[in-house]
Amino acid sequence: NIQGLLEATHQKLSYVFTSARALDHLDPNIFTRQSMLIFSDNLYIKPAKRIDTEIIFESSIKQYNLKLPEQTITELLKLVDGHTQYLLFALISLRESNPNINADEIFSFLKNDERISLQSEELWESLTSQEQEILLKVKTKKKLTDEEIKQADYLIKTGFFDPKTLKIFSPIFDYFVKTKEDERKKEKSSSDFSKKENLLLTFLESNKNQICEREQIIESVWPEAESLGVTDWAIDRLVARVRNKLKDHDKNYEIVTVKTRGYKLVSRD
Repeated sequence: NIQGLLEATHQKLSYVFTSARALDHLDPNIFTRQSMLIFSDNLYIKPAKRIDTEIIFESSIKQYNLKLPEQTITELLKLVDGHTQYLLFALISLRESNPNINADEIFSFLKNDERISLQSEELWESLTSQEQEILLKVKTKKKLTDEEIKQADYLIKTGFFDPKTLKIFSPIFDYFVKTKEDERKKEKSSSDFSKKENLLLTFLESNKNQICEREQIIESVWPEAESLGVTDWAIDRLVARVRNKLKDHDKNYEIVTVKTRGYKLVSRD
């Protein structure tokens, strides 16, 4: 249909689709790479430049009626590093908690903020397992292989890290990646579930053979972020990780998806 409309308008019609991924990545069976190349171009949006971030900042502090010390502003803009959602969440939290915070205190404040942590988690969960592994390697400043550079194409084009300096964007997200690195080390030594994975599994076990709706899962796993909203994507990725780990543990049950409702823990056949 899209192709037909283009032909009917003599190629004078353009569409703009916004998505976290290229269409052929989201559903390669419908949007094949070959067909997409005929009539589309992928444009990747990186974090905003400093001058653009300053414009957003100036309009936002007026909206929130917020005044910050000059040194704090400089440090804040460096920490969010062009990520608009980080910036807006930071301003909301500062207005609610500590608008007079000093520049040397703001990083500690933001890295422990619930909204910021949830945003970091959603960024992380939007990545494939290969991309996550690459970011963990970048964090340790290990040189990437040619194959890993190819696999990191999305990460590079969207500005997650600089392939030349191996620097991850935003000190806030860089810190979050480090926490994931620490989690991996603990998991490798103990083979345990992560904190949130364990919360989910415990909740499902206590409600075995019952449908656990998404809202209930959010309440149990993300109580600190319930009012902020948790995306379906974040829930699905968490469930997928627990599913995979259950295969490696001596558990006689599995997680099944109940369409439009949620999930259920049932005994294996």
